[in-house]
Amino acid sequence: MLTVPAVLLVSVGLLALSLPHHFRTLNPAIARRPDQFRPIALGLRLCGYTLMLVSIALSARQSGWALGLTYWCGWLALTSLLVALGLSIRGLVTRSQKHRSLTR
Repeated sequence: MLTVPAVLLVSVGLLALSLPHHFRTLNPAIARRPDQFRPIALGLRLCGYTLMLVSIALSARQSGWALGLTYWCGWLALTSLLVALGLSIRGLVTRSQKHRSLTR
């Protein structure tokens, strides 16, 4: 039952990290170089969309197409919120650490 949200959480996370702004919170050096970041972003997007399709298929198989897609949309909203909160908290922690090192 929790396989769909787990796969969806990973896929939304990969899709979020395929954007330079969010990838910069984890690895700022690579995110600023477009020639190095493009292949990584394409791989992240490919894996993210593939896992998203897998999660739709799993949800439809577990609950049928009508109810499965409804559950999937609900899980998508929840996992997107969790990824957004996780990335924003990570960004806040990173910024506060930089601010502390500059003020010392």
